Amino acid sequence: MGAITQVVPHVIPHRVHINGSDAGEIQLRVRGASGQTANILEAQNSAGTTLFSIDASGNMTIAGSISAVVSETITGNIDLTGNLTVNGNTTLGNVSSDTITFVGTPTFQTAISLTQALTSTSSITSATLAVTGSATVGTNLVVGATTSTQGLTVTGTATFLGAVNFPSGLQITNDDNLIFGTTNAAGTATLMQYDTAETVDCFKVGVDETSRRVMIMDYGDINTNSALSAATNPTLSIFAATYDANDRIDFYHTGTAGVINVGSGAAAFDVLTNGSTFVSFNTNGTFLMYGGSSGYSNWQTGGSNVGLQFRNLLTTSTTNAGYNFINDASGSTGNSASSGTQVFANFDAKVNQSGTAGMIGLRVKNIETSLGSGTSYIFQGLAGTTGATEMFSIRNTGDTAITQAAVSAGRIAFTLTGGAHTAVVAESITHSHAAQTITITGAYATQRFVNIAQPTISAASALTVTTASTVDFNAAPTVASSAVITNANILNMGGAVTMAGAASATYSGINIDAHTVTDSTTTQITSACFAAGVRVGQITVAQSGGAVTVDAAASLYINAAPTAGASVTLTNAYALWIDAGAARFDGRILGTQGADVASATNLTLGTDGNAFELTGTTKVDLISNVGWQEGSIITLIANESVTIDSGTATSGTNVQILLAGGAGTDFAMTANDTLTLMLCSTTAGGQAWREVSRSAI
Repeated sequence: MGAITQVVPHVIPHRVHINGSDAGEIQLRVRGASGQTANILEAQNSAGTTLFSIDASGNMTIAGSISAVVSETITGNIDLTGNLTVNGNTTLGNVSSDTITFVGTPTFQTAISLTQALTSTSSITSATLAVTGSATVGTNLVVGATTSTQGLTVTGTATFLGAVNFPSGLQITNDDNLIFGTTNAAGTATLMQYDTAETVDCFKVGVDETSRRVMIMDYGDINTNSALSAATNPTLSIFAATYDANDRIDFYHTGTAGVINVGSGAAAFDVLTNGSTFVSFNTNGTFLMYGGSSGYSNWQTGGSNVGLQFRNLLTTSTTNAGYNFINDASGSTGNSASSGTQVFANFDAKVNQSGTAGMIGLRVKNIETSLGSGTSYIFQGLAGTTGATEMFSIRNTGDTAITQAAVSAGRIAFTLTGGAHTAVVAESITHSHAAQTITITGAYATQRFVNIAQPTISAASALTVTTASTVDFNAAPTVASSAVITNANILNMGGAVTMAGAASATYSGINIDAHTVTDSTTTQITSACFAAGVRVGQITVAQSGGAVTVDAAASLYINAAPTAGASVTLTNAYALWIDAGAARFDGRILGTQGADVASATNLTLGTDGNAFELTGTTKVDLISNVGWQEGSIITLIANESVTIDSGTATSGTNVQILLAGGAGTDFAMTANDTLTLMLCSTTAGGQAWREVSRSAI
């Protein structure tokens, strides 16, 4: 042992100084008494406060700072109340059961490598930190930073190979990664990052590019193999508590469509509101919606392209009805309401468009790759107390049917209200029935393209309806503001028609079939005309802006008789033909004088009248009967002296003239004389233009 030297206090500032002389001996040894309980060694300040102590068990307590500049090995526990500064390497613990506890706030200026458990009730600050065992941090763990107000702030790299608990939270700085996996590589690691490179900063998860899956399951199912294959796209898989590979839901996007993939189960995908099923997508492709009790619409949907799509791929033969969409109101009571309108299906489509964009509010597309014997509908509306009466339907073939229910006080079955269009520069048709073509494979009697059946008005007693019409056209188009209509028609018909003519063929612009009108009473009818195939009322021509002259108006106007087209011989053409029955004209009959006709041996008269001025002096022997029928009356008016022959024999269509006095008694007409003739025939004399009357002026 080295020598102990007594030191005089006022000469050298040490009370005890041990100067060792033998390097192989312990320089200072303090041995406790048997059963020692007090500290074996203490160092106190002048106030008697213990600054350093070693208790009977060998534990060291230091109240101040420790500065160690050389390597030290301490086998026992170190209880440090003050600060500990270690400039060299420090190894704490040598077996797995050792525990390192920091009651204060340790600061490590260099890297820390912990192979065993780390427990700190305060914060820890270090440049870098690698924990092989578990790490429990009571408050803040700061790596590479001087201050932190979060649970964990990582500026550098932190590696935890065991369990890590952060009761106050874990913070990773912007654009740094929290890495899960043995290596930081695309195929073996999953990353978490708060990315500020985005337009709006956001949190991201980068899955490994081998499995491409993130799984959520019960705590107890961790480290259990689900046996799922690798996903093609990043996928979120959520498992049921049963942890069966089929009892899960996957969310991913293929690059062209978003996908929700559900495993087994009768209800493949349910949407719940307040714990109750609101929407259910079933594994058989059906879709169910459950309405609430608040009176609101059961379903609302929207989207930039397709808001709601139903697709049914039924490939098996079945005798049962298959439904893509059912709003089932078959319950015993259904919905109840005392006011308002109950809406069971509502589609509100809204879009802002420009350029050549278009919009479809509702599209129904039926595709029948093969046809069955049943009726297929694009739309069918059923109503009535049992919901079994078809009120409106559109079949796949385009057939449309409307059935109106019997209601008190009556109701309009169909109303079409045209829009108040503006900036119109071409024809705008409110209702158009486009041309159609039908191909027949057999002959039949009647083909109608528009048919309005006869309505019936019934009454329990003698009640009068003054006017009833099967079809009523209210009025012709009228003008407003500065508009001008040149021709206004209540009904306009006409157009080129091609017919395969037969001997009995007829064409009619308007045809009124022969029919019977039955009077159900015995009261004498004294109206001007009880039954008329066509009745034309009086038209009043009025003016609202001042005096005006209208040259001509007619209740019935016929422009001209039919005319023959190319390669057609039209034997008789009439502007008006009353085929049978008496014709009554209660008003004046106004005839028209035709154009002047030059005298000729065989005279041909125009079709523009029944009275003609005869010019020239050539003797007239015969008059053509072309365009005339027996009973026709003509009047010739001489413009100058001309002779009308009597008795010259008929030649073809040029017919003889028979004047009063018989053959050879010619009429030498002078200017202003008239001769009236009738085309007629007798058994004895045949057809001739026979004199009715003459005047010699």
